[in-house]
Amino acid sequence: MKALVTGGAGYIGAHMVHLLRQHGIEVAVLDDFSTGHRNVIPEGVELIEQDLTKPESVLKIRAFKPDVIFHFAAKSIVEESMHAPWSYLSQNLRMTMHAIEGLENDSLFIFSSSCAVYGVPASIPIDEQTPCQPLSAYGKSKHVGEALLEAACKERGLRAICMRYFNVAGCGDPVLLENHHPETHLIPNLLLAAGKNTFSMYGTDHPTTDGTAVRDYIDVRDLTEAHLLASQQLRQQKAGFFQAFNLGSGSGYSVKQVFDTVEQLTGCTIDYNTHPARPGDAPTLIANCTAWKTFSGWRAKYDIHAMIESAWKAMHA
Repeated sequence: MKALVTGGAGYIGAHMVHLLRQHGIEVAVLDDFSTGHRNVIPEGVELIEQDLTKPESVLKIRAFKPDVIFHFAAKSIVEESMHAPWSYLSQNLRMTMHAIEGLENDSLFIFSSSCAVYGVPASIPIDEQTPCQPLSAYGKSKHVGEALLEAACKERGLRAICMRYFNVAGCGDPVLLENHHPETHLIPNLLLAAGKNTFSMYGTDHPTTDGTAVRDYIDVRDLTEAHLLASQQLRQQKAGFFQAFNLGSGSGYSVKQVFDTVEQLTGCTIDYNTHPARPGDAPTLIANCTAWKTFSGWRAKYDIHAMIESAWKAMHA
């Protein structure tokens, strides 16, 4: 099997590339390095340095002839998308369309979607029957991207799974440490604050137990294993198969709970200041992953403590 990982120089994509290599799968990375890092790509992995929003990316994908695409490439900062909706919608949808167009009919496609497609759900935990009402342009780009992929499956016989991630954390190898500029994710920002930076806590008046937002966290190692399993499951499905699945741990932790856990595991006291909640932030997002577990047999191996500990150790390796 030949696999193409779009955004393979990013945090999640790079973990996916390393996992595929461990399983002896021929893999290529397509990335323009606008946010990714060259040093995370292993030797011997074919690199297609290309902006996926450009039409010529389709020809470069076709030249590699992948059997499966793991599509991670996207603009992904929710708050930024609220202020730049056209940029997010146009660029993310072009990238998804070009990735789809690069595949032969009956190929496999695993799409990096998001719990942001749900917006503020009426009930918790969230299952796949929850109406999709995204608040942000980022969430809308994922929702429409799913619709594009479903249409391609119906018309062209592709087989696809959309993974609606909740919050991804952890680290499988120090070289793959989460390293965004700017860094917007909670756990790496807390770990940076434990290294003597001041932490900014956004939103302390949510309708939650302690007033801070509650999120479901999934380890990047569990997430990439789920993607590999998705590709294996898709090979057993008929042409045209399409399904969206939630991917999380099924447990929720507030910002304050994660904050306290980081202080406990690092032994550091973290200075912080508070700010209003950011536009587009829902108070609580917790996954019901029953559908994915039933379909695949997948189970998460790492809890929130393991995620934080692995990232902290990688930061100091």
